[in-house]
Order: sequence, then C-alpha cells, then structure tokens
Amino acid sequence: MRENYLIVSEDAINKLDNAIEVMKLNTELYPNSANTYDTYDSYAELLDHTKQYKKALPVIQKGLKLENKKSNTKLIKFLNGHLITVNKNL
Repeated sequence: MRENYLIVSEDAINKLDNAIEVMKLNTELYPNSANTYDTYDSYAELLDHTKQYKKALPVIQKGLKLENKKSNTKLIKFLNGHLITVNKNL
C-alpha cells in the first residue's frame, strides 16, 4: 500500500517562511490597523498550515479580540475554525 506524501520544494518552504515573517511583521507594526484584521486570519492560517500551533494560538486570540470589537462575523468564523484546529493539536 502506498502512503501519501506531500513533496515540498525548498523554494516553496522558503516562500511560506517569508509569508509568515511578513504577516508577523505586519501585525507587530500595525496591531490595531483596520487592514491588519484580515492579516491575523492569514497569519493564523499559515501557522496552522505549517503546524506551528503554539505560535498560532496568541495570533488567533488577538484576531478574535479585534474582530469581536468590529463584529466581523466572517473573520470570527475563520478564526474560530483555526482555534479549533490549534486546540486539537496542542
């Protein structure tokens, strides 16, 4: 029986690492900016995707705190989805 393996090139890994750093920097430089709200979801998604669950948890919590103030139900739903995944894997 053949196992399913994800083959990822070094270039793809570097792009993911760069994307994570850009998202992290954006949330650090502009933690309360209106444009940053979506960044918390994207940043959490990247951390979740790369199995960096401990790093993802505070990002999700901060994003939820900001989104609850705005009542952005779509992003709250996405962030809660990430929260469920992260909590299952911690």
